[in-house]
Amino acid sequence: MPAQISQVRHQLGLDRSLVTQYLSWLWRALHGNFGISFRTGQPVGAELASHLAVTAVLAGVALAAALAASLVLGLVCGAWARKWPDAAVRVFSSVGVAVPDFAVGLVLIIVVVVHFGVGQVVSDGACGWSPRCGPATCRTSRRSRCWPPPASWCCRWPWTCWSGGWTREPTDRPVNTLAPGRRIGTMAASVRRHRLLRRLARHRGAQIGAAVAVLLVLAFLTGPLLWHASTTALHPGEILLTPSGAHPLGTDEHGRDELARLLAGGRRSLLTVVAVIALALTAGLLAGIIAGVAGGPVDAAISRVTDVVLAFPPIVAALVTLAVLGPGFLPLVAAVAVSFAGEFVRLARTYTLTARGRPVVLAARLSGIPWWRTVVGHVLPETATTLIVVAALNAGHVLVTVAGLSFLGFAAQPPIPEWGLMLSDARLYLAAAPWLCSPQGWPSSHCAQRQLRRHRPGRQPAQPGGKLMLLQVEALSVTYPHGARALCEIDLVMREGQCLAVVGESGSGKTTLALAILGLLPPKAQVTGSIRLAGQQLVGLAPRRHRALRGTVVGPGPPGPVRGLRPAAPGPRPPPPGLARARSAARPGPGRRAIHPGRPGSEPNPSPSAPVERGELQRATIAAATAHRPALVVADEPTTALDAELREEILTGLRARSRSLLLISHDLTLVAGHAETVVVCYAGRIVEVGPAAEVLAAPQHPYTRALLAAVPRPGHGPPRPLPGAPPDLTDPPTGCVFASRCPLVEDHCRVEQPPIRDGVACPVVTR
Repeated sequence: MPAQISQVRHQLGLDRSLVTQYLSWLWRALHGNFGISFRTGQPVGAELASHLAVTAVLAGVALAAALAASLVLGLVCGAWARKWPDAAVRVFSSVGVAVPDFAVGLVLIIVVVVHFGVGQVVSDGACGWSPRCGPATCRTSRRSRCWPPPASWCCRWPWTCWSGGWTREPTDRPVNTLAPGRRIGTMAASVRRHRLLRRLARHRGAQIGAAVAVLLVLAFLTGPLLWHASTTALHPGEILLTPSGAHPLGTDEHGRDELARLLAGGRRSLLTVVAVIALALTAGLLAGIIAGVAGGPVDAAISRVTDVVLAFPPIVAALVTLAVLGPGFLPLVAAVAVSFAGEFVRLARTYTLTARGRPVVLAARLSGIPWWRTVVGHVLPETATTLIVVAALNAGHVLVTVAGLSFLGFAAQPPIPEWGLMLSDARLYLAAAPWLCSPQGWPSSHCAQRQLRRHRPGRQPAQPGGKLMLLQVEALSVTYPHGARALCEIDLVMREGQCLAVVGESGSGKTTLALAILGLLPPKAQVTGSIRLAGQQLVGLAPRRHRALRGTVVGPGPPGPVRGLRPAAPGPRPPPPGLARARSAARPGPGRRAIHPGRPGSEPNPSPSAPVERGELQRATIAAATAHRPALVVADEPTTALDAELREEILTGLRARSRSLLLISHDLTLVAGHAETVVVCYAGRIVEVGPAAEVLAAPQHPYTRALLAAVPRPGHGPPRPLPGAPPDLTDPPTGCVFASRCPLVEDHCRVEQPPIRDGVACPVVTR
């Protein structure tokens, strides 16, 4: 018998080394010889050629269907962004990516063909699927679903250089590809760890994700203690029972409780992942530091070995390592750790090479400090943050790799409960017991890394004007505690990318409108109506949520440069209500130029005690308000007490640095050259609205004409002051608010409040 076995091994070439077998197969494959099929006894190349046409047709149809479905779902997500259809599609996509392709395909075949009777699949029963699905699952399990892609998706942290996207693999050149906060030179303030923890503690998505992760870990660690069903005992009388009260997830082909095996398998999988990550992190960190410190041949040798390991998918590298080490838990951990350690080696080597050239490290070496103390003091603190992030990103890939190895039979062996092994056993009974594959896929998809996105207010659909609706004010009225009605039935519309100017004399309600949008009205002020900013309702919004919008969605420009800065501060800094989120950028440091632009080509004043001109103060205030590029900047009288040349310069810079601008001023001729739309207010009401060029060239309302006449303009004679005084807002007139000062007043104007028609609230000029 041993002689016959040796003869068969010699005929198959199994008596040679693994490297020789691989090279021999590769040589034959390059010449088109893929061997003989054990199932049919025919050449594999001939079988591939016979099935190539059918496979190409199926692939083409599947690709066309996938493209059509993705296009429809993409349109749905775009039309209902940040709403339940978008969330449902994203959850569906995440689950589809997390579950291996072949498992999804088999489950869909069972659901569509067997249960709904759509299509036709030849089968000899539940066990008859094994010869057809077995080879396919073995082949497809070696695909990309079982190893991480060459790039990973990173979360968008508020204080880092990550903006959300694919992070490239580190190269041999010592660059900080993944180091947070190192590639942005305009960040002046240092990042503190407790600030990150506070942000995460207040982030609703982080709270939900942390709660789900903690519940899963607790369930897997304590579940086997709470659910006392045996995971290995056989019960022939309870084979393939459907879910019930006694067995919430049913039983398998041997009568074992699926819930107990799922919990036990989860604990084993989590312990395996922790062991693999710890071993890969430790080995990769040591190897990378040694390569960076030693250099020369040692660095070259470690780098070439790392390149070879990274050239193979992790599951292939793990299979080769398991073939050398043999089966068992420790060989499994070592094999998977070797396949994932290459990334940690490159990261540690990159940081070590970067630290070697720093002056402080060179000074430490010249003073005789050992290398290990230099590494501990200068390399490990910077490397730890990045390595922890990469380890967290790879945890899900490690879990899938371990499950894939168990599915192929190279890791856990029966009757040990393990997710991959449970899937391998359940695939034989997909037709008779399709629920067996669902429990294992659910925790696998939920244990993978999930992206944390900050909550942002939704946007309304595009309007006929072609741009998104940014600000919409409807029937807004504001009454102060002493009885003055500062705003009365204000209607205002502003689109994204637009500059809208609100003009009027003192007491017309301009500043009250700005304070209402910013949420800075006195607490006892009565506000009615609606203010929607980027789809977010601001009236009645909690102060905490209103503060979160200031500086990110809406940026306040204080009225006047001196009022916008603290006189006791050593340098220009924004006030707490004005820009709470951009305060760190206003501190002296590398980011000083970003928030203090000054005049074109000028340098910021390095001395905090040097006298600062009023124009420089105004530039600092505007720069602080626009530092985070908010969707809307509200500027209240930004050119107060400035000369004509400086006013034009300030307004030009403010418009250039603002995505959308709500400009409040009393000078109609000044803002008309920078705004697309002009709104004229008087006594808390809008009296005229229209394009800036038309309002300036041909004003319709008598009050607008009086405003233009009061401003000196070349070719229009001397300025004529507006006679009379504005009405008392505590006791406003019943008719037109401008009737007492209007040269065109009629009797009905004192009785009826005129509505806005064709952009003018005056029936005399709109007849």
